[in-house]
Order: sequence, then C-alpha cells, then structure tokens
Amino acid sequence: MCRSGPAPSRSRPSPNREILKTGGQPMNPSHFIAPPRAPHSKKFPGLSAAVLIGTLTCLLACSPANESAVRSVSPDEITQGLSIGRNPLILDVRSAEEFKIGHVPGAILVPVDELPDRLDILREIKKEREVVVYCESGKRARNAAQILIDSDFEAVGHLEGDMAVWRKRGLPIER
Repeated sequence: MCRSGPAPSRSRPSPNREILKTGGQPMNPSHFIAPPRAPHSKKFPGLSAAVLIGTLTCLLACSPANESAVRSVSPDEITQGLSIGRNPLILDVRSAEEFKIGHVPGAILVPVDELPDRLDILREIKKEREVVVYCESGKRARNAAQILIDSDFEAVGHLEGDMAVWRKRGLPIER
C-alpha cells in the first residue's frame, strides 16, 4: 500500500530547515566543541609538565662529566707542578698503541674501557693526590672523568686540549 499525497506536516520546523530556507549553512555543533584531550590528561592534568621536567632533569644529571666536579688543568700547570714536586696522578686513557707513541711524562696508562675494573688499584695509588685524565682529543677523558666522579674520586682534573694540544705546544713527551 502506497500513500500518495503530501507528507504530513510537522508541528515544529527543524532549525536546520529554517537556516536553509534563508540561504545560510547548517551549523554543525561539533565545530564549536574543543577536540577531546588525551585520556591521561583528565586523570593527571600535570603529567605533560612532569614528563618534561623529568626529562630535562635526567638530561642534566646524566650529561658527561659534571663540569663543576672536574677541574680544567692547563698543560702549564702540569709542567710547573712536576718541576716543583706537585705531582698529580696523571692517567692516559688512550689505547696502549697511542701510549707507546708518546705520552705526558709520568702518566700511567689506563685505557678508558679498563678503568672501571682498575678503580681499586687507583684508589691505593692516588693517596690524596688529584687525578688528571687526558686522551687524544677529549671524549675518552670526559668519559673517564665521569667514571671517577661516579666512583667517589673527589679531586678530578681534565688536561686542557688533551694530548693533541700537549704535542702541538712542543711539551716534553715520554716514549
């Protein structure tokens, strides 16, 4: 059975139909609603800030060699100190091959990858002396300095410019 004729009229016209009659665009209420927030943000409103602060703290705390704990030692300090009897424990943290080619006078070879296993021996040797580390260009020395600081060595220094600058300045080299 099919009904013909005009559709039954509604008692109230729809708002969208009225807008269309006047030439306007129908309004979608979702255009005025803010997008939903991530599920965790309702439960933990400060989570994003906490994650950011935690990440920054970790980056600062985990950065190589805390500069306030590692003293920069100039090549002149080493040469003058050796001449007046002030003798820091000088650690060459390069490879054995690099050490054989030439090293700072009085330096002890402890490659950086062997350093964690030789900390007890270094504690006995240092006897309240400052420990000064160096390598060829600085990266291994910074790692070694951090290992020493993390192992409670208090007086740790890093030779400015490392072996590259020592050699460039023509300072004495032992073979």
